[in-house]
Amino acid sequence: MRTFMLELARQRRRAVLLYSVRAAAEAAFAAELQALAAGSGGALRVVLTVTGPDPAWAGRRGRIDAALIREQARSQSTMLACCRLLAVALLAARGVPASCSL
Repeated sequence: MRTFMLELARQRRRAVLLYSVRAAAEAAFAAELQALAAGSGGALRVVLTVTGPDPAWAGRRGRIDAALIREQARSQSTMLACCRLLAVALLAARGVPASCSL
């Protein structure tokens, strides 16, 4: 994920990383990814969500779902990055066969 975002920054691609963890401390490279997004001139965004009880976390809570994807997919030219299993599940819910590759 880190290497992928570094490459997108190098290419100056518009992208959003949807990143969900149980506790904020589990988010690998979170500070580095946020700094990369902050220095991208708005091209990269990192949306971190926490799903478990974490009293120290003041940011977004909940799982990545279709509503969050719709909210973050602001234009057709923005790439969304999330785990493959989630993407397959969301596409299946829209009638896209699981045999389609991602």
